[in-house]
Amino acid sequence: MWRKNLLFIIAVVLVSQFLVHLPDYLRWKNTPSDLWFTGQVSWFDPWDLNVYFGAVGWGERAGLLFQNLYDGHASAPLYIFTVYTLLGKLLGSFDLSNAAIFHIGTVFLNFVLAPILWWFIKIFLEKDVERKIAFFLIYFGGGLGWLFFPNMVLPDLGQPGFIFESATRRPHEAVSVSFILLSLGGLWIGTVYRKSKYFVLSAISLLGAFYLHPYTVLPLSLIVSIFGLYQWLKNKDKSFWKAVLTIGISGFVYLVLFGRHLIGESSFAGLQGQVQFSANPLYAVLGWGILFPFIVTIIITPTSRKEISFMKFWFVIQFVSMYLPLGFQKLLGRGLWIDAVMLGVIGVGLFVKKVNLQYKFLLILTIALASISPLFIFAKKISEPAGNRWIYITSDEKKVIDYLDINGKNEELVLASYRLSNIIPANTKKRVYAGHEYQTPDFKSRITQVNKFYSGGMNDQEAKDFLNGLNTTWVFWGPDEKVIGGISKIPNLELLEPVIEEKEASLYKIKKL
Repeated sequence: MWRKNLLFIIAVVLVSQFLVHLPDYLRWKNTPSDLWFTGQVSWFDPWDLNVYFGAVGWGERAGLLFQNLYDGHASAPLYIFTVYTLLGKLLGSFDLSNAAIFHIGTVFLNFVLAPILWWFIKIFLEKDVERKIAFFLIYFGGGLGWLFFPNMVLPDLGQPGFIFESATRRPHEAVSVSFILLSLGGLWIGTVYRKSKYFVLSAISLLGAFYLHPYTVLPLSLIVSIFGLYQWLKNKDKSFWKAVLTIGISGFVYLVLFGRHLIGESSFAGLQGQVQFSANPLYAVLGWGILFPFIVTIIITPTSRKEISFMKFWFVIQFVSMYLPLGFQKLLGRGLWIDAVMLGVIGVGLFVKKVNLQYKFLLILTIALASISPLFIFAKKISEPAGNRWIYITSDEKKVIDYLDINGKNEELVLASYRLSNIIPANTKKRVYAGHEYQTPDFKSRITQVNKFYSGGMNDQEAKDFLNGLNTTWVFWGPDEKVIGGISKIPNLELLEPVIEEKEASLYKIKKL
């Protein structure tokens, strides 16, 4: 049996990674002669992946602690994006691009995540067939986003972490989900089966989960604490307070070792102060799609199994936490998809009894409908036009980027438009002024200044003060920069010295005046 299960797990991961990376491969393989492939065909936030590419490069040339390359000013390296800096440190000696290292890390870490996910599912689901269906749907399931897109963008298509797409695409997401599963699974086994060593596993995993995504402390604490309180009030069972204590200790250790270094750190103020609200609750329901009626069925059905009770509490508490009056609501849903699928799979059996349907028919229908959203994402990535400049930029722009990579000093400041500022740190050893909405502190003010410069809205003295005030070394001029002001020549040329000039892109150095 274990061999069949192992083959099943391997097959699911292989197919999943094939669907994730085939669009990347095809775009790289079929790159037009006048364009350059940026290394990714992303459905969610290509600008985020460029940050991760940059962190890989930083790890290769610097260290495990990451310095914000989207700030414009050197700052103290911090405990952030460590999965990527570690990948850069481990694989940087090979002749691989930052993007290639990222993709290799994705594949490897998904093979780490998969057995952890299977172990976790086995804790809560009794039947082997339900385990396999849940495992399959966690990887290949989604909601009804495909039905409403593009008029409405539901969370299963528009919110990273709502379904499993991000975990199959981003290495740090795979690691984060692994830690969440190990922590909850460890707490459950340690509490229910009185195996103390699992509290140690859980404590270490919680520390890892908080390290990668500090806000996970809130939903995990609420889930375990409220369920522990329920068990105590109903059954006088105090055992779950050990789990609550474990979370508290791990949170305190995280704060002492890592968290306190992030608090008040201005270079990452954009990340700490980001505002991302959850989608309308109705959209979330539609994002769970056909699974939601089965989830409701099992939630309202009494059960004697403690595992199912816990999953029901988990779903309700984490769903509610996504709408607490906090600026980072959207970030609190990570991992809920796993619970939703497990509840939904169990709920199918209960639902057919209530409505007198055939179990196999409803199960096949559920799998078929739930699988459409991931296939929809795959199809959209495959069919994305070559004109998408997050996928391809001109070969002339790449020549300028290559020049930047091998000339000058590391971490010199480059001024460019938003998109190129996002791409440059991912492919060079340089930093930028405004290249990511959350990674860049005070982004809106900064991008306004950048656009004013490129539109010719500054006189020579203003431009000189602006460039020198930033300690700028290089100024990029290409298609995006020309579009900002609708002009064909770079403004304030008297301050700039041409270094490399191609048909589509040029690079200038600040004159010493």
